[in-house]
Amino acid sequence: MGTSSWMSGSGGAAAATSPGGKMQEDEAPPAPPAGGPMERIPILPPRHRHQLPLPRDVSKSLWRTAEELAAAGKLLRLQVGKSGVTRALMARAGHLLEHHQLIRVSLLQNCLLDVRFVAWLAENALDCQCIKVKGRTATLFSSSDTSIYGGCGDHPAFQSIGTNGWAGSSSISRSILGVTSSTAAHVISRGATVA
Repeated sequence: MGTSSWMSGSGGAAAATSPGGKMQEDEAPPAPPAGGPMERIPILPPRHRHQLPLPRDVSKSLWRTAEELAAAGKLLRLQVGKSGVTRALMARAGHLLEHHQLIRVSLLQNCLLDVRFVAWLAENALDCQCIKVKGRTATLFSSSDTSIYGGCGDHPAFQSIGTNGWAGSSSISRSILGVTSSTAAHVISRGATVA
């Protein structure tokens, strides 16, 4: 009729007291994250977000366009690897969205993150929309052109922005993430994929 109690061992591992009074190590201390220390990715406040949800027909059309570009080998892919989502990766994604508007984020097998979380993070940190998640990829879209919304340029959100006040997703993300244009250029010049 021995009772067991949990306590912290000297190494931070959980230990249990056996009926005989001896300490038994239950589990090893947690290992540090595989990608190193985690980085905090700032989320844009709602007042800084300008990308409205896409109408269903526009979303389907963009998905077809993305599939055609991917089949032709022209759709840009950003790969997320073991390091996960970093500030540099988000700055690169923002830059690519600013210049190409349509990119695909692909999670490698060694990435432990869920693709839906990565898509959510990109939407909220870069002011873009996830068109579709399929497998381990998410297709992202960002545009400053309000005409794609099917004539909803009269929407109050668009009127408050104005024609000259539209901020591109990448410029917002770079300023919030603390990445200057020279740093972003350095990140972009490092290669086609980030793993």
